Amino acid sequence: MQKKRNDPHHPTKPIAQSILFPVGLAVAFTLLVDAYRGIVYYQLIMFSVVAALLFWMLYIKK
Repeated sequence: MQKKRNDPHHPTKPIAQSILFPVGLAVAFTLLVDAYRGIVYYQLIMFSVVAALLFWMLYIKK
């Protein structure tokens, strides 16, 4: 507080603390998007496998 009164250009927070929140937010967002993308790919693969299996059972096996 004393430094802020003497020097108005003194940052209110340390630089490391100011940078930590945006970096943490970016890492969390990246992990969340990657996890969601992985789930979407898994669902597409499962859908394709089941669709191919049903097509084979209903139309080709006859």
